[in-house]
Amino acid sequence: MFLAVDLVLFYVFWEAMLIPAYFLLWLFGEGERPGRAAIKFVLFTLAGSLLMLVGVIGEYVFTGQQTFDLSKLAGIPPSATIQFGLFAVFALAFAIKTPLFPFHSWLPDAYLAAPTPMLVTFAGVMGKAALTAFCASPSPLPDPSAGGTGAGGAGLAVAAIIWGALMAIAQRDMKLLVAYSSVSHMGFIVLGIFAYNIQGQQARSCRWSTTDHHPALFLFVAWIADRTGTRDRSALAGLARACL
Repeated sequence: MFLAVDLVLFYVFWEAMLIPAYFLLWLFGEGERPGRAAIKFVLFTLAGSLLMLVGVIGEYVFTGQQTFDLSKLAGIPPSATIQFGLFAVFALAFAIKTPLFPFHSWLPDAYLAAPTPMLVTFAGVMGKAALTAFCASPSPLPDPSAGGTGAGGAGLAVAAIIWGALMAIAQRDMKLLVAYSSVSHMGFIVLGIFAYNIQGQQARSCRWSTTDHHPALFLFVAWIADRTGTRDRSALAGLARACL
């Protein structure tokens, strides 16, 4: 997906990520009902993928070029109204997989059920895929004066920042604490994308580089749980003594 230069290939590889993720979560998931978490994850991301399929077809039809070449599509946007609609369906698909509030409800179940190696994959690869798709969207960002695109995208990003942070503070399970903190962090990056200025793009790049610590945090959580037998942070006072 990262290397695709054709919109159809981009879509195919975007979808192909779901297949191994579903089976890994179903077969190796932890907890009481990993199958439920796997199905919920697939249903949410499949809904986003269907929206993206609408956008793929729309790009072919409404640009007037009958091409799926990403470089050409980026340079020949359709009318402002059509461009806004196409970007909206792509952005919703990306927001579900990022995930942004309020499209994140698959995340708690999936992250709790996922074993640590899969969590690292979720945080280190799949989240980056959604953010990369935001930045290299087949439909460029519409003009900020048209349709309130910037305000809508920025509003979702701010909601993700606040909601993710509040939910992280409320968690006793350290795995969920890190998961919700990643939602908040992704919100900062998306806010930079929709800022429509160089400062926002620079902030986005800086925040993007710091998202690499989330996979490592999940590894630390697994190490602490293995040493102490619990992920409940209220039971981990004196952590150094418990782990050493």
